[in-house]
Amino acid sequence: MSVPRSLPDGCIAQLQCGIDRSTAAGTRDSAIVCLLAMYGVRGVQIRRLRLDDIDWRRDRIHFPAAKGGRPIEQHLVAEVGNLLFQYVRHDRPESGHPEVFLTLHEPFSPLPCASYLSGMVKKRIKQLGLVLPDGVSHGTHGFRHAFASRMVGKVPFKDLIDQLGHRDPASTLIYSKVDLDGLRQAALPWPGGEQ
Repeated sequence: MSVPRSLPDGCIAQLQCGIDRSTAAGTRDSAIVCLLAMYGVRGVQIRRLRLDDIDWRRDRIHFPAAKGGRPIEQHLVAEVGNLLFQYVRHDRPESGHPEVFLTLHEPFSPLPCASYLSGMVKKRIKQLGLVLPDGVSHGTHGFRHAFASRMVGKVPFKDLIDQLGHRDPASTLIYSKVDLDGLRQAALPWPGGEQ
Protein backbone atom coordinates (compact mmCIF):
# COMPACT_ATOMS: atom_id res chain seq x y z
CA MET A 1 0.00 0.00 0.00
CA SER A 2 1.57 3.31 -1.07
CA VAL A 3 1.07 6.73 0.48
CA PRO A 4 -1.35 8.81 -1.61
CA ARG A 5 0.19 11.75 -3.48
CA SER A 6 -2.11 14.72 -3.25
CA LEU A 7 -2.24 17.99 -5.11
CA PRO A 8 -0.36 20.61 -3.07
CA ASP A 9 -2.62 23.13 -1.32
CA GLY A 10 -0.90 25.98 -3.18
CA CYS A 11 -1.75 24.42 -6.52
CA ILE A 12 -5.37 23.94 -5.47
CA ALA A 13 -5.58 27.59 -4.37
CA GLN A 14 -4.11 28.75 -7.69
CA LEU A 15 -6.63 26.64 -9.60
CA GLN A 16 -9.51 28.00 -7.52
CA CYS A 17 -8.44 31.61 -8.05
CA GLY A 18 -6.82 31.41 -11.47
CA ILE A 19 -9.61 30.18 -13.71
CA ASP A 20 -11.14 33.03 -15.72
CA ARG A 21 -14.81 33.15 -14.72
CA SER A 22 -15.86 35.58 -17.46
CA THR A 23 -16.83 32.69 -19.75
CA ALA A 24 -19.34 29.87 -19.38
CA ALA A 25 -16.47 27.36 -19.52
CA GLY A 26 -14.61 29.22 -16.79
CA THR A 27 -17.65 29.43 -14.53
CA ARG A 28 -18.40 25.74 -14.98
CA ASP A 29 -14.80 24.63 -14.50
CA SER A 30 -14.32 26.88 -11.48
CA ALA A 31 -17.41 25.39 -9.82
CA ILE A 32 -16.13 21.87 -10.53
CA VAL A 33 -12.66 22.63 -9.12
CA CYS A 34 -14.23 24.15 -6.01
CA LEU A 35 -16.43 21.07 -5.49
CA LEU A 36 -13.41 18.78 -5.86
CA ALA A 37 -11.34 20.83 -3.41
CA MET A 38 -14.04 21.43 -0.82
CA TYR A 39 -15.65 17.99 -0.62
CA GLY A 40 -13.05 15.50 -1.88
CA VAL A 41 -15.64 13.67 -3.98
CA ARG A 42 -14.86 11.54 -7.00
CA GLY A 43 -15.12 12.92 -10.51
CA VAL A 44 -17.97 10.53 -11.27
CA GLN A 45 -19.97 12.00 -8.37
CA ILE A 46 -19.63 15.47 -9.85
CA ARG A 47 -20.51 14.19 -13.31
CA ARG A 48 -23.68 12.56 -11.90
CA LEU A 49 -24.63 15.55 -9.69
CA ARG A 50 -28.20 16.57 -10.51
CA LEU A 51 -29.95 19.89 -10.09
CA ASP A 52 -32.22 18.39 -7.42
CA ASP A 53 -29.15 17.24 -5.43
CA ILE A 54 -28.63 20.87 -4.43
CA ASP A 55 -30.97 21.98 -1.65
CA TRP A 56 -30.63 25.76 -1.81
CA ARG A 57 -33.11 26.37 1.04
CA ARG A 58 -31.35 24.09 3.54
CA ASP A 59 -27.80 24.77 2.25
CA ARG A 60 -27.19 21.06 1.60
CA ILE A 61 -25.61 19.19 -1.28
CA HIS A 62 -26.05 15.49 -1.97
CA PHE A 63 -23.49 13.47 -3.95
CA PRO A 64 -24.58 10.12 -5.38
CA ALA A 65 -22.78 6.94 -4.34
CA ALA A 66 -19.81 5.80 -6.40
CA LYS A 67 -17.67 2.64 -6.62
CA GLY A 68 -19.95 0.71 -4.28
CA GLY A 69 -19.66 3.39 -1.61
CA ARG A 70 -22.32 5.42 0.10
CA PRO A 71 -23.95 8.67 -0.98
CA ILE A 72 -22.57 11.78 0.70
CA GLU A 73 -24.59 14.70 2.05
CA GLN A 74 -22.76 17.85 3.14
CA HIS A 75 -23.37 21.45 4.08
CA LEU A 76 -23.37 23.65 0.97
CA VAL A 77 -20.47 26.00 1.67
CA ALA A 78 -21.19 29.59 0.58
CA GLU A 79 -18.26 29.76 -1.87
CA VAL A 80 -19.40 26.56 -3.59
CA GLY A 81 -23.05 27.62 -3.53
CA ASN A 82 -22.22 30.98 -5.11
CA LEU A 83 -20.21 29.37 -7.92
CA LEU A 84 -22.92 26.78 -8.56
CA PHE A 85 -25.60 29.49 -8.58
CA GLN A 86 -23.59 31.59 -11.04
CA TYR A 87 -23.16 28.62 -13.37
CA VAL A 88 -26.71 27.25 -13.11
CA ARG A 89 -28.44 30.64 -13.29
CA HIS A 90 -26.30 32.43 -15.87
CA ASP A 91 -23.97 30.08 -17.76
CA ARG A 92 -25.50 26.61 -17.89
CA PRO A 93 -27.05 26.00 -21.32
CA GLU A 94 -30.81 25.53 -21.52
CA SER A 95 -31.39 21.80 -21.34
CA GLY A 96 -33.85 19.18 -20.19
CA HIS A 97 -31.01 17.16 -18.68
CA PRO A 98 -31.14 16.96 -14.87
CA GLU A 99 -27.34 16.85 -14.44
CA VAL A 100 -25.79 20.09 -13.20
CA PHE A 101 -22.75 20.11 -15.47
CA LEU A 102 -23.12 19.97 -19.23
CA THR A 103 -20.78 19.97 -22.21
CA LEU A 104 -19.86 23.34 -23.69
CA HIS A 105 -21.01 22.71 -27.27
CA GLU A 106 -24.28 21.68 -28.88
CA PRO A 107 -25.91 19.32 -28.47
CA PHE A 108 -25.52 20.16 -24.78
CA SER A 109 -25.43 16.96 -22.78
CA PRO A 110 -24.18 15.63 -19.44
CA LEU A 111 -20.42 15.23 -19.19
CA PRO A 112 -19.63 11.94 -20.95
CA CYS A 113 -17.30 10.33 -18.39
CA ALA A 114 -15.24 11.08 -15.29
CA SER A 115 -12.08 11.23 -17.41
CA TYR A 116 -13.61 14.31 -19.09
CA LEU A 117 -13.23 16.08 -15.73
CA SER A 118 -9.65 14.90 -15.29
CA GLY A 119 -8.88 16.20 -18.78
CA MET A 120 -10.37 19.57 -17.85
CA VAL A 121 -8.28 19.73 -14.66
CA LYS A 122 -5.10 18.82 -16.58
CA LYS A 123 -5.89 21.51 -19.16
CA ARG A 124 -6.42 24.15 -16.45
CA ILE A 125 -3.18 23.15 -14.68
CA LYS A 126 -1.32 23.57 -17.97
CA GLN A 127 -3.03 26.91 -18.78
CA LEU A 128 -1.97 28.30 -15.41
CA GLY A 129 1.59 27.02 -15.84
CA LEU A 130 1.46 25.00 -12.62
CA VAL A 131 4.21 22.47 -12.05
CA LEU A 132 3.28 19.49 -9.90
CA PRO A 133 5.63 17.20 -8.00
CA ASP A 134 6.33 13.79 -9.53
CA GLY A 135 3.74 11.14 -8.75
CA VAL A 136 0.90 13.58 -8.07
CA SER A 137 -2.36 12.94 -9.89
CA HIS A 138 -2.97 15.67 -12.47
CA GLY A 139 -6.67 14.80 -12.54
CA THR A 140 -9.58 14.77 -10.14
CA HIS A 141 -8.15 12.16 -7.78
CA GLY A 142 -5.36 14.49 -6.64
CA PHE A 143 -8.07 16.68 -5.05
CA ARG A 144 -9.53 13.67 -3.23
CA HIS A 145 -6.13 12.77 -1.79
CA ALA A 146 -5.53 16.39 -0.77
CA PHE A 147 -8.93 16.57 0.95
CA ALA A 148 -8.40 13.34 2.87
CA SER A 149 -4.84 14.30 3.81
CA ARG A 150 -6.08 17.62 5.23
CA MET A 151 -8.80 15.87 7.25
CA VAL A 152 -6.65 13.13 8.81
CA GLY A 153 -6.04 14.00 12.44
CA LYS A 154 -8.56 16.86 12.34
CA VAL A 155 -11.80 14.88 12.29
CA PRO A 156 -12.67 11.53 13.85
CA PHE A 157 -11.77 8.62 11.57
CA LYS A 158 -15.45 7.58 11.29
CA ASP A 159 -16.32 11.09 10.05
CA LEU A 160 -13.61 10.86 7.39
CA ILE A 161 -14.99 7.49 6.27
CA ASP A 162 -18.43 9.10 5.92
CA GLN A 163 -17.11 12.22 4.16
CA LEU A 164 -15.32 10.08 1.58
CA GLY A 165 -18.38 7.84 1.13
CA HIS A 166 -16.46 4.65 1.91
CA ARG A 167 -18.26 1.53 3.11
CA ASP A 168 -15.06 -0.26 4.13
CA PRO A 169 -12.86 1.51 6.71
CA ALA A 170 -9.81 -0.15 5.10
CA SER A 171 -10.38 2.06 2.04
CA THR A 172 -9.90 5.12 4.24
CA LEU A 173 -7.04 3.66 6.27
CA ILE A 174 -4.51 4.47 3.54
CA TYR A 175 -4.95 8.18 4.30
CA SER A 176 -3.85 7.68 7.91
CA LYS A 177 -0.36 7.07 6.52
CA VAL A 178 -0.08 10.74 5.59
CA ASP A 179 -0.58 12.01 9.17
CA LEU A 180 3.15 12.19 9.83
CA ASP A 181 2.79 14.46 12.87
CA GLY A 182 0.33 12.04 14.45
CA LEU A 183 2.58 9.09 13.64
CA ARG A 184 5.59 10.83 15.20
CA GLN A 185 3.65 11.52 18.40
CA ALA A 186 2.46 7.93 18.59
CA ALA A 187 5.90 6.43 17.94
CA LEU A 188 7.69 4.86 20.88
CA PRO A 189 11.31 5.84 21.51
CA TRP A 190 13.88 3.37 20.21
CA PRO A 191 15.63 1.54 23.08
CA GLY A 192 19.05 3.12 23.60
CA GLY A 193 18.24 5.85 21.06
CA GLU A 194 18.17 9.62 21.56
CA GLN A 195 15.44 11.02 23.77
